[in-house]
Amino acid sequence: MSGERPVLSLTSTPVARKATSALQEAVQEIALLDDWAFTRQRINAFSWAGDTADLGDVQRIIGVVYNKTTYAYIDPATFDRMTSNNNSWTTDGYSTVRVSRAPVTNAEQLAYKFDVISALIPPTTPNGKFPIPDRLMPMVTKRALCMFVLRHLDDAPLAAQYNNEFEVFVQLVRNRERYTPRGSANLYRRH
Repeated sequence: MSGERPVLSLTSTPVARKATSALQEAVQEIALLDDWAFTRQRINAFSWAGDTADLGDVQRIIGVVYNKTTYAYIDPATFDRMTSNNNSWTTDGYSTVRVSRAPVTNAEQLAYKFDVISALIPPTTPNGKFPIPDRLMPMVTKRALCMFVLRHLDDAPLAAQYNNEFEVFVQLVRNRERYTPRGSANLYRRH
């Protein structure tokens, strides 16, 4: 789509490696643009060390639920000063969470659920899959094309065209992927 000849592999030529790099960068940029609905997950911790849960590679931690109790977020300094039975959580470095009630048994560990925005990991092999739904792949393509034609072809007008298409597509997706269903209620009375 950039006017270059097609390549058979992602690493066969310098041009193919540039295209691969642009695609991977596009996925990372798109991950940081928004908390996309398809990246929201409720997960268990990968491992525990006392009151600290390791959540693996996540982009952001939204909340903690133990059984059906939602824990409140408290900043790390305040968390350290509080008592241990107050249904709260805090962050403890990248993708690790401390909870106020340390789980003792495996069943208690499994009762903790973490609402997260998962990280998008671009494919690293030719057979790898993009972590984005097919309906959103044009967003990746347009962003990657913008970067590729600017860096490889030094074609600023074509890059600007792809960037404009990318921005329009992002806005359309954001409008569609809002978290509030249409026709939902709010706290204002109708007159």
